[in-house]
Amino acid sequence: MGVMSDYRDPGELLKVLKQELLNNSLQPISVDFYREALKAVARLGEDEKLLKEEVKKTLETIFLIRLKKEVDLLIKGVKLDEKSLPPEEYGVIEKIKETINGMEKVVFRGEDLEKSGRQVTSQAKGSSGEQRSKVEEFSFVYFRKSFSPTLDAPERGKSMKSALFKKGDFALIPKRLAREYKEQGTVEIIEELLEHAK
Repeated sequence: MGVMSDYRDPGELLKVLKQELLNNSLQPISVDFYREALKAVARLGEDEKLLKEEVKKTLETIFLIRLKKEVDLLIKGVKLDEKSLPPEEYGVIEKIKETINGMEKVVFRGEDLEKSGRQVTSQAKGSSGEQRSKVEEFSFVYFRKSFSPTLDAPERGKSMKSALFKKGDFALIPKRLAREYKEQGTVEIIEELLEHAK
């Protein structure tokens, strides 16, 4: 997008959104894209509340779709260039890396579940009667509102209270919980976002 683009016009943001939806690959945008767009939103008057909400919703959708693509690249082992990404996106990617590293410590080093704040293993009995550990599938989610969920710790026979998630936070949580929280309107599941946007 050029520096003269008027991001107060939803049509300008819809052009960006359309490019992201029509292309599987991550599309180039200015590193100042979100900063300039938010400045434009702030310039909208009080009598333009509906327009402001429309612009903010479109901007949020662009952010989440691009983030989904960036996570896909991360999974494939592609190194993302910090200089080519808006800092708002790259900052989240760095947090994801930290979360994954922390999760790996829990899974492979057996760190305390209460310290991790995430359930990463479940116990199941095999045909021989011996117990075996199974890594639970996770979903990457975006919290639409503040929330303090209770996660199970089955091997301890009790529940535990996780840290409070704030509106706008991203987290890796068990898929079964992600579906439940989505039904409650608490989270957006990132991997489903492209399908919903279409």
